Amino acid sequence: MSGVQVIAAALGDQKVSRLVARRDVLPAVRHLLRIAPPRPVPTGRAYWPIVMIKGEASVKLPFRRIDGIRVAGAVDAVTGRGGLVDVKLPGLEEREVGDEVVIGERYGEDEVRKRWREFFRNYVVRKYRPTEIERLDVVDFQPCYLPYRVVEDGGRRYLVDELMKRVDPLDLLPGGVDSYFEDRPLVSSHGRAQPA
Repeated sequence: MSGVQVIAAALGDQKVSRLVARRDVLPAVRHLLRIAPPRPVPTGRAYWPIVMIKGEASVKLPFRRIDGIRVAGAVDAVTGRGGLVDVKLPGLEEREVGDEVVIGERYGEDEVRKRWREFFRNYVVRKYRPTEIERLDVVDFQPCYLPYRVVEDGGRRYLVDELMKRVDPLDLLPGGVDSYFEDRPLVSSHGRAQPA
């Protein structure tokens, strides 16, 4: 058990089950035929590593200079993809979680910074079309974890993002994340190990 910084987002079991049930066509067909479907079962939790970053840039345009362009973003420490944070995030909280539910980082701090600079540079070029980029700085670098629920439905596993309420089949996630769960027992939301 270790304490990790987690974005403070949480979904109840019923909400998680409804999100998964609405994801595919099969539940809708079952509903139309009035066949009682088995409810998707939340079986565990997972914590996905990301790095919250604030960047600042100064650029020269043909007839003026813009200083202090500020952008909030994040880099996924598993896939290496960067993106803008365009929603108001809840704060971070310290959670005691077992190592078995923390997804390992594939990219260290240096690689995350490199990928952020690439993403941020491309963003500045697309948005401002500068003649010169004078500086690209990282002004805040905060590693943390996104909380996910692991759900079983019809023999398939899903990860439900507790912040954005996105449902992804585990076998379709990038970076071979599904193999991470193959030999690990899932820890239920009540702290008891579930069979894989």
